Amino acid sequence: IGKTLGISTNTARTRINNLILNKAIEQFITIVNFSLFGYSGVLTILLKVSKNRHNVIDKVAKGWGPIYMHVEIFDGVHVLGIAVKDMHINNNNIDSLREKLSKALGKSISVLDVFFGKNTSLVSEKFHLRRIDLEIIECLLSDPRMTFLNIARTLGCSQKTIIRRIEKLISSRVIMGFSL
Repeated sequence: IGKTLGISTNTARTRINNLILNKAIEQFITIVNFSLFGYSGVLTILLKVSKNRHNVIDKVAKGWGPIYMHVEIFDGVHVLGIAVKDMHINNNNIDSLREKLSKALGKSISVLDVFFGKNTSLVSEKFHLRRIDLEIIECLLSDPRMTFLNIARTLGCSQKTIIRRIEKLISSRVIMGFSL
């Protein structure tokens, strides 16, 4: 970030920490290309959740696939992005899916909208994921701000190996980016 903005690493770190303290940044996420793992679709759900029902969010996605994005936009409105496998969802049955969700969640959570999209992989077929790549992805999904050094220590390998593999994962579009 410092290089991109033309400022020092410490200045970038200080400014990011100030944004976090002032709640301008609440969460960091790693964006992974889930099509590599057999997930063919992306289900995006907008929910309005009453204050005391935040723990129900995880139950919404149970059985569909991993939640790759969960953001509370404002005042109890949540956006969930879920990678899904082999779901026969199309424009014709989105309404029935919305109704099923509404019934399953009860009155304290309202389903504002549901979107579905096909996930296509831009990853070269020549690229092969290694075990260490999956372990790196797991680290970054749990903590997108984990340093190369901490990933290396967690996985028991060198920091240079981690840097090389992450650069390869990004250039091959396995890791599609980071966001906040």
